[in-house]
Amino acid sequence: MESVLVYSVNKAASMFLHKISNQISKKLELPYFSMNNDFREEIKPMTWRKFIENNKRIGIYGPIRASQGNIYPDNLNNYRIILHLRDPRDVMVSKYYSKAYNHPKREGGFSISDESREQLRKNGIDDFVINNPQSKEIKSHYESYIKKLIGQKNVTFVKYETMVTDYSTWVRHFLKPFNDFYAQPDELYSNLYNEYKNDFNVSKENIYEHKRQILPGDFKKKLSPETIQFINHQLSDILKFMNYEI
Repeated sequence: MESVLVYSVNKAASMFLHKISNQISKKLELPYFSMNNDFREEIKPMTWRKFIENNKRIGIYGPIRASQGNIYPDNLNNYRIILHLRDPRDVMVSKYYSKAYNHPKREGGFSISDESREQLRKNGIDDFVINNPQSKEIKSHYESYIKKLIGQKNVTFVKYETMVTDYSTWVRHFLKPFNDFYAQPDELYSNLYNEYKNDFNVSKENIYEHKRQILPGDFKKKLSPETIQFINHQLSDILKFMNYEI
């Protein structure tokens, strides 16, 4: 048996990946190692790479976010890998609203001054997408995943867009690496489908809510035509490789 590594990026429902991975670990009686549970203080100083390599227990590791630094263990072929990504243009938009409006400040976690938030709102979303360093980092994160993971035989690639529009199909694909961990994979699918099938309903957008809105293509509504043209050019190779419409 091989451990399962779950990779993603911030603002692609990575906390839902945490929730469902935790649930799978309980169903399959596998240990679950995450920055979002009791292992955070152990993983953070070691980096994901060293933690995974030093931990000999078979289990689920994740969600491993590209922004968390040294994330790839040696011999990636020795693991089963799930890669879950979202259209990077929508990631940029979601990042802006998170920083400028809805991400709760937490001691020891996310922190931003009221002045910085006000400045982000004043400058606007187009300025953020074009000029903010965090927005620019997204390109390198996706390029890394394309180079390291997409297309490899041991990698299951799933998309945020499928998750929020066709959760049934998404969860079946997400569970592929776990199929031979469990004697009745259809039962596991049914449990996870019924438990979370209503998680992706947002009746009305609220910029102050963490789950602001979930539908794909939000960048088309929020960004100016000039900004869309700019990011389409900047991310053209990534968008084409991942079959996103330009």
